[in-house]
Amino acid sequence: MARCHAGRIGSRRAPREIPMRNVFMRNRARTAHSQHSCGTMPHPRKPDIHMQPTSLPSASRDFLALDALETRDLMAILEGAQDMARWWQARRVPQVLAGRRVALPPAGNWRQNTALEVGVQAMGGTCASVPADWGDAAQAEDAGATLGAWFDVIVTGAQQLPTLQALAAAAPCPVINAGTWRNQPLPVLGHLAWHLHRNGRLDGIKVCAVMPDCARLQSWIEAATLLPITVVQVYASPWLALRPAGTAPRFVTSTDMGELQDADLIVTAPAPRDAAATLLAPFRLNAALLDTLRPDVDVIAAPDSHPDTCDPDTWRHAACTGPLAHGYALHAQNALLEWAASGL
Repeated sequence: MARCHAGRIGSRRAPREIPMRNVFMRNRARTAHSQHSCGTMPHPRKPDIHMQPTSLPSASRDFLALDALETRDLMAILEGAQDMARWWQARRVPQVLAGRRVALPPAGNWRQNTALEVGVQAMGGTCASVPADWGDAAQAEDAGATLGAWFDVIVTGAQQLPTLQALAAAAPCPVINAGTWRNQPLPVLGHLAWHLHRNGRLDGIKVCAVMPDCARLQSWIEAATLLPITVVQVYASPWLALRPAGTAPRFVTSTDMGELQDADLIVTAPAPRDAAATLLAPFRLNAALLDTLRPDVDVIAAPDSHPDTCDPDTWRHAACTGPLAHGYALHAQNALLEWAASGL
């Protein structure tokens, strides 16, 4: 597992001189547990995640869902991504993972996985891919204990979120959710970090999610639960999310594409495979529609070609910042890894 220097990603802002430091470990005393890798000295065992009071910050620094964090922790990660972007541009990424081992998911989402691998190596760590077939909760618990003996941070996914929660409860180190059928917090974290980079604020923004009820949408609902943002799902009625009243007061659903007119951020996800094209046609983005929106709107379209989601001219429109946003996700993931490792 060799280290290598990560390449440059372009930035619209000129880099400024930044001292090499770990912003999350500032004024934090180093203990015996902060100076070793898992396997040479055991970490103190984490309490079961279901037993942790929601009013207190999590001692385990797991990242299983956006709304499982404290608001201050999520904002620290998003603000840390801005620093990581400047350090990356200056080729001075802090070596906060030096001597650390990170487990990564197997090949799948090439953007996310490549960014994770390059980010770990750029921050001085080593990484290896591990399979993500954890079976039932008992098998996941066994895997968590075993991987925790080998790695300092585990980045992995699972089909079911409870399976991943069981793995995290047994692991003596932080576990980061790389995606489940229930939620996908990493892409949403990256989109939020990008919008903060572009506009300098998140408070009060309106996010229009032009997508069916899916794992990506559920993570946007998690974000609306934690942050002062409004998320509006805009889609055909058969695929609108069903949420009990009061569980997510800043999340609403609509079939009216007019909701996009005052949106600050528009995001998409792949269309349902079994959907009739005639049902989805009114919800397809195109350049003519984007011309009618606010001039400062951010449009982050799904990264792959989905004809039922976007017309080809959408990608060429000035409002579509998708490729840059997907590249910026690396900095959000680096900030997340720094935050997780700072608790070791």
